[in-house]
Amino acid sequence: MGIKIDGLTIPDIGTYQCEVIIPKDRKGTPTSKMDLIVLVAPTMTTCSISGTAEYGQQITLKCNSGEGSPVPNYEWTSYSPQNQPRQIPPTALRDGGDLTLKNISADSSGVFACVSKNKIGQDSCNITVSVMPPSMNIAFYAGIIGGGVAGVIVIAIIAYCCCCRDSGEKEDYEMAEREDEVEEQQQNQQKVQSRQYQIEDDDDEDEEYQNRQRPPQPPSNKPRLVVKNAEA
Repeated sequence: MGIKIDGLTIPDIGTYQCEVIIPKDRKGTPTSKMDLIVLVAPTMTTCSISGTAEYGQQITLKCNSGEGSPVPNYEWTSYSPQNQPRQIPPTALRDGGDLTLKNISADSSGVFACVSKNKIGQDSCNITVSVMPPSMNIAFYAGIIGGGVAGVIVIAIIAYCCCCRDSGEKEDYEMAEREDEVEEQQQNQQKVQSRQYQIEDDDDEDEEYQNRQRPPQPPSNKPRLVVKNAEA
């Protein structure tokens, strides 16, 4: 007696138990178990990268098969950008389908291929790693450019304010200078007028002094004309 399973798939994998009941036979084996393993070649294998491919960083390359029984083994190989085989760095760490690369550099760039295989078959995938030097860090340089532009704007604003302030100070200085000139002219005019007044006063004083120094004039000997009233 047995069972027949058509179209085996991975979900059919498991332990099956058969139990036999024989009347009056207590010495036999009443049950029996068996493990069913469905052999499936690896399929739907994918490669991916975890981390940022920049100088000095650490990245992990991941390889995984969607199906495979028994569980497949994973092997990584590396190729240069010129498609030449090369050794995996000795500092790399392998854990199942994961390959961790530490302190990556330009030499780490290239193609990494993963082969997933078991005793039934194999599958593969690959991924291209392009390590960016600092000069290609777009976000970094975008920040630098933005900061530079902001700095230029601030400097321009400061320069404009300084120019406006200098212009205002210059105008104030010119106005003050003009006011000083006008005031000086007024003072000079006042001095000239004061001198003129002083000269006139001095002339009057001299004339008065001369009049005082002249001898008194004798009275005139001319007869005076007396007009008498006609009625007298």
